[in-house]
Amino acid sequence: MARLFVYGSLQRGCSNAGLLEGAAYLGPGSTAEGHARVVYHDGFPALYRDQAGRGRVRGELYVVGSALLIELDAFEDVPDLYQREEIELDDGSMAHAYVVTAEVASQFAAVDDGS
Repeated sequence: MARLFVYGSLQRGCSNAGLLEGAAYLGPGSTAEGHARVVYHDGFPALYRDQAGRGRVRGELYVVGSALLIELDAFEDVPDLYQREEIELDDGSMAHAYVVTAEVASQFAAVDDGS
């Protein structure tokens, strides 16, 4: 079992939320300072570590099993589009998330998370 932070189409009510069917929803969450999003591949968001160290990204937390994590890795096209890494959340805990590098993110438009 692993904790997973999602911030885009996998969130409840979004286009790909059904992929998390069977996962345990833990509630809303936010990254620690130093994260941001861009509009990435086909208009989907991508999380990255902001080199300037500002910003937080809001999303949701789930507990997922290893089989589902493998399915999500395939859906997120790991490692070609995204990488799955552990990130720090605003409460100091860690969770897996699908991210891109700051270098990749620099090629795309930023998303304002209002934080």
